[in-house]
Amino acid sequence: MLTPRLDNQHVSTPRFEGRTVMTRNIVMMLSAMVVAGVSRSDVATGPSPDAYHVVIRYSIDALRTERVRQFDEMSKLFAKAGFRRDDEPPENEAIDRRFTRMMGTIPAKGVPLVTTQRHVRCVLLWPKDSKLPDGDGRVRVELYLANGFTPETQRLIARQTALALGKAGFVEAFGYDAEAGSKLVGSMPASKLELALEDPRAIPEAGGIPGPFRNLQTIRAIIARPDWPVPTSRPSVPAVPPEEEKYSPDLAAAIKAGRADAPGRLEVLLAYTPADTDRTWLDIVRQGGASVEGRIGPLVSLAAVPKIAAPELAKQPSVLAIRLPRSARRAPSVKSNPPTDWSPLRRSGVAQLHTMARRGAGTRIAVLADDFTGWDLLPGVKEKRVRHIDLSSLRHPQLDPNPPGKGDGARYARSVIEVAPEAEVILLRVPPDAPYMVQNIARIINGEPARFYLLDERLRELLAARDRVSDLRDNAARLRAIYLDDPREDEEGLKRRKAFDDAEAAFKKLEAEVRQRSTRWFDLDRDLRSLKGVRVVASTLVWADGFPVDGSSALSRYFDDQPFKSALWFQAAGDTRGQSWSGLFRDEDGNGLMEIHSPGKRLPKGVWTPEIAWLSWQGKDGKSNASIDSGVLRVVLQWKEPHDPLPIRVGEDPYRLPLARMRTIVVRQFDPNGAKRPEDDLEVIGQSAGNPIRLEQTATSATYEIVLDVKLPGPGRYGVMIEGAIPPYDSPPGEAMTPASRRSLEIRPRLFIDAPGAESRPIFADLPSDTAAFGMPADARQVLTVGAADANGDARTDGDQGSPYGASLVRRPDLLAYGLHGSGDAACFAAGMAATSANAKGSFASFVEAVRSRPGGLVVIPPSK
Repeated sequence: MLTPRLDNQHVSTPRFEGRTVMTRNIVMMLSAMVVAGVSRSDVATGPSPDAYHVVIRYSIDALRTERVRQFDEMSKLFAKAGFRRDDEPPENEAIDRRFTRMMGTIPAKGVPLVTTQRHVRCVLLWPKDSKLPDGDGRVRVELYLANGFTPETQRLIARQTALALGKAGFVEAFGYDAEAGSKLVGSMPASKLELALEDPRAIPEAGGIPGPFRNLQTIRAIIARPDWPVPTSRPSVPAVPPEEEKYSPDLAAAIKAGRADAPGRLEVLLAYTPADTDRTWLDIVRQGGASVEGRIGPLVSLAAVPKIAAPELAKQPSVLAIRLPRSARRAPSVKSNPPTDWSPLRRSGVAQLHTMARRGAGTRIAVLADDFTGWDLLPGVKEKRVRHIDLSSLRHPQLDPNPPGKGDGARYARSVIEVAPEAEVILLRVPPDAPYMVQNIARIINGEPARFYLLDERLRELLAARDRVSDLRDNAARLRAIYLDDPREDEEGLKRRKAFDDAEAAFKKLEAEVRQRSTRWFDLDRDLRSLKGVRVVASTLVWADGFPVDGSSALSRYFDDQPFKSALWFQAAGDTRGQSWSGLFRDEDGNGLMEIHSPGKRLPKGVWTPEIAWLSWQGKDGKSNASIDSGVLRVVLQWKEPHDPLPIRVGEDPYRLPLARMRTIVVRQFDPNGAKRPEDDLEVIGQSAGNPIRLEQTATSATYEIVLDVKLPGPGRYGVMIEGAIPPYDSPPGEAMTPASRRSLEIRPRLFIDAPGAESRPIFADLPSDTAAFGMPADARQVLTVGAADANGDARTDGDQGSPYGASLVRRPDLLAYGLHGSGDAACFAAGMAATSANAKGSFASFVEAVRSRPGGLVVIPPSK
């Protein structure tokens, strides 16, 4: 309990420069806080009481008459401020310098006046209608510190004060408005408030803290709020067991939850990218019963029982990481409401081409999507101008396709058929977690040999099944001969007859199955070979995370590093506008948190720190809501590091882990409006753990990624923070290098947010939406990236626009096309337009020239004269 005190261990407060500035700044903060309920950054600090209990610690360094004069001066100012004393004034208080305390009440508007009094060293305030907890009960505290120093010194004072008070049980809150290092927020035992009020330097365990802390009284005011909840501190980062260090968080969670016991799929990232002729990697990944489905760059897709295969794969030195498959994103489409008489064929000029008998005849178009449910009802199926190739069947030994899904492939295909009704359209169903299939399709179209490991695996299984059929045939013949040698109808004879019948039935059943599988295999092989000669491709599959999205992925490099001239490849730009952001890593205040908002710009309303990227929620109506629904929020942090190639030696991998160590943090705001508690009260609901995954490595750089999946506790306002530190140079720690050979390290991380399976999507509320907007392979330079236009010909609000990650001078998409159901729809519409625009020789030169002449513009056919 706080009581009047006779201070026999008086600590004289040294005088120091900047006191006038410090006092003025303290007054500004306190007057804003206790009177208006807002902080200097216009952040609502919750309801403020009209009056406070107050304990004033003062110190008058004067003797006798002069002390009495100064004490009277101080007392008159307190009375003017409305201070009413509760404690019994000690005898001789005015002349005895050992007395340093007064207790009472004061109106909120009088607090700033008291703190300006030159003899006041510190004040402790708590609302008049509340009571401090007894004993070690924790109470919320806001500590206002001595200020007026340089920014670096101010932040150091705050860190040192928090460290000292931590010895007395102070627990600092996370993410609050620190007022440029002049304020601390947290909680501490009520019994320890005396230590903060007196002088933190008197805490025995704080004696070793150096200056500036040891040279001054750092705490100027304490506001305790027992009427508010105790602020939450940041929890410790969960430790990752050594045996799970190579697991992605979602894989580790699936194994612990028992969701990885059944056959499924895994993706393995190798420490190197195997050459095309290298086969040694196959033995590395065939562990624990895993079989190879495909490979793209260093990433290998496996069919396996994750719980069994993952531990065996983790033992392989060449395996960097093991994760669950990453799928191409199926974006929730924002609803479009075009006028009833609106026709994209008329608006685009395609109807005019149809009247000129240019309807795509003789052009073969391939459409790639993850599902074509209902394709058999499309126009042109009966005429055999539209056919379907289901590559998901390659994943099953019986070559049966996956069950029908809920994709928009049939809707996209209808756009192609309406624009080019006489073209031959091939619908290619590609599993959304199989980018290696997209690359193989591109190889076949480009006249190159494909590497369908699944097709070869199914052939080996088929040949083995044929051998099994031969064995069953021989066994049935043997049993038949035994029965015919003695065809009696007694008990033994009947047993021989039954054995023969069962063997013959098993033989015929397997023979029929193998015959069906053989037919399916040869049909599929023939269909894949027939892709050679396709002139136009519309790909609706985009991977927004899980792969490098700066054009360095194996799939994007395939299009960029060698000529792909056999067909026009129209690639959907993606429908994730506002979900990605990239910027230079800065940590000017040295607190280990990246300043996400650009320096020098005024922060948006309700944002008190540049270190938080606040999120909002966009529904199918295109409107945004600051409150995010419950569900799972996925936060993906990806960055590319330049590396010095000199330290790389045979048998060593100095960049297995990144030079920059980063972590993502998701916070929840308790009271966005500051109605019942401060607006900057935050709760950490998730933070990434474990090592980043290296997605790609070259001789001079590497790309890393961190994924954090957070189950949201309910509706509320959420934000994302990036914690990390950037080393000064691009060489590994401890590497001996001359100063002239050192190169500074600059990193621009990319944030991507998503809500898998949700009907709506999260977007950044206050960050620019035109940075790092495109996924793989829309980041490739040589494909035609297509964005969706609405009925007015303007870019849709959810369509990706801007610059690809790492290419700030490049603007995408390459063109806009009408697509009321997103960029996949637009890519198909553009592909159909290209087919109808081909000249008599089948050349698309005029169409490509029109696109290149108006980059990013809406493609229309000019009216004929």
